[in-house]
Amino acid sequence: MATLNLGRIKPVFQGAYNNSTAYVVDDIVTFGNETFICILASTGNATSNATYWTKLAAKGTDGTDVGTTLTTQGDILYRDGSGLQRLAKGTAGYVLKQGANDPEWGEAPSGDCVKIATVNGANASDIYMDNVFTDTYKYYRLVYGNLTFNNHTNGAWLRIGFRTGGASGANHGGTYYQKIQEQYNGESAQTFGSGGHQSDSVGVQIANTWNQQTSSSNATYYSYRGSGMLDFFYPTQDDYKPNFIHKVQWNDSGHIGYSQGIGYNNSKITSGGITGLRINCESHNIVTGFFTLYAFKL
Repeated sequence: MATLNLGRIKPVFQGAYNNSTAYVVDDIVTFGNETFICILASTGNATSNATYWTKLAAKGTDGTDVGTTLTTQGDILYRDGSGLQRLAKGTAGYVLKQGANDPEWGEAPSGDCVKIATVNGANASDIYMDNVFTDTYKYYRLVYGNLTFNNHTNGAWLRIGFRTGGASGANHGGTYYQKIQEQYNGESAQTFGSGGHQSDSVGVQIANTWNQQTSSSNATYYSYRGSGMLDFFYPTQDDYKPNFIHKVQWNDSGHIGYSQGIGYNNSKITSGGITGLRINCESHNIVTGFFTLYAFKL
């Protein structure tokens, strides 16, 4: 019986093209990251010669090695006009924003009114709000409420003073205050023009919030609450005596009180302005109370 030569019945992968190898029909090779199949047996004919080779798979567009583009935890990959690029990790608290063409990190939009800080009294002798005043805003309002002290025999003064130099700064004392209007003890008459000077380093006396004891036990002495607000204008400006406007209400057993007034710090700030506040109570601790500072753009 005659033998029938069917030839090669399937393609054979021969690996990378070698100029010295004899290739036959249906040999498959790779060259330049592309794949070719032999269509005519030969030796030494490059894969670019269409007489002997046909391209099976073309090479795609070169990409970017993302592993070498992104080098640091928090990096972001984006495309600019020429290709993939790295946006380096941003500063903590910043947000991702769209620039003119490319994304970028920046401060979060502040708005016209923002809450700058909130602190709470927890049997504290001193409460500090440092690094809260900046040139971004010119007008600030401090709101406080639910205020009680650990004084079981007499009323106590809330005192709020200015600070300079940030968290490592100093208290800035010597504050004059004036109660423009005051009424207390359920009286129909009002008192005008009372005031004084707080000469220690704490700052200004602005409110007497009484805490009447409810029993003979020293453990129960803060049933009555006080609240109020202070307004500051441009506290960070140089060559300036910081000033404020205050409103406050308080109550003790069977009485309520209200006063409003103005004040200023008699010690001029020559450089850097006011950076923060110190809050405390005359010879006592602040047992409860919140203090929240808001800032406004003008």
